[in-house]
Amino acid sequence: MRTLRDASLLLGWLLALTGPVAAVGLSVDDVVPNFIGLGVGSTTQWHGSRDRMVGAMPGARLKLQGSRFLEWYGPYMGLNLLDDEGWEAGPLLNLRLGREEVDDPVVAQLPEIGLGLEAGGFVAWHHVNLTGIPYRLRLGLMASHAVLGQTEGSQLTPYASLWLPLSERLFIGSGVGATWSDKNFMQQFFSVSPAAAEASGLPSYQAGAGFRQIYWWPGVLWRIAPQWMLGAGAYGQYLVGDAADSPIIRERGDRWQWTFGLGLGYLW
Repeated sequence: MRTLRDASLLLGWLLALTGPVAAVGLSVDDVVPNFIGLGVGSTTQWHGSRDRMVGAMPGARLKLQGSRFLEWYGPYMGLNLLDDEGWEAGPLLNLRLGREEVDDPVVAQLPEIGLGLEAGGFVAWHHVNLTGIPYRLRLGLMASHAVLGQTEGSQLTPYASLWLPLSERLFIGSGVGATWSDKNFMQQFFSVSPAAAEASGLPSYQAGAGFRQIYWWPGVLWRIAPQWMLGAGAYGQYLVGDAADSPIIRERGDRWQWTFGLGLGYLW
């Protein structure tokens, strides 16, 4: 079954950004409060799948000394080690669930991909504008590499996001990004070996390293009470390069991948 990483990241953004977005236009301090929340979402079963799944993911963020913080969204955990007003950087861990017990009868004949753990780091810069039209801009880069389990390869993800307040309670945001994957990851998820081709009926295929997707997401946050925030959003991925050319995608999947989510967070 495909990982809910994408759903959890979307829901995590919706929950974790309640603090920074609430600060825009309301305070001169870009303060991220402590929070705990739960997100529910619908996403695809595996990278490129047409079949869908529904799941729930917890989320939490703990403010540490100064500007440091610890965040946890389902399979993702990150620790910001910088005490800086504009910069964030630190280690990350990500649990990747892979591709198991899929509904598609042809893809089910391909080798299953089990649980795996990725480790890496992130660096980001953010700016809160409090003059004129207030906004919060964030630019960043995440990098990870497989360290345990069945997942393989490395990832690089540059991203950007922008949030605007419509009122003291309602905020809208959007973001874009792309993911580069190395040869090991691409071959694991998108290649078809001669043995797998014979078992599934798909043609043989060898995927190489490169950008595998671009993505875009819109989100809405509504502060329903001083300590409660609702979030809703969509996360659209478009597979490119060798990922899109794979017969797994061309014959059994879809280049467009959509995740939809709702999140509720308690702040303190």
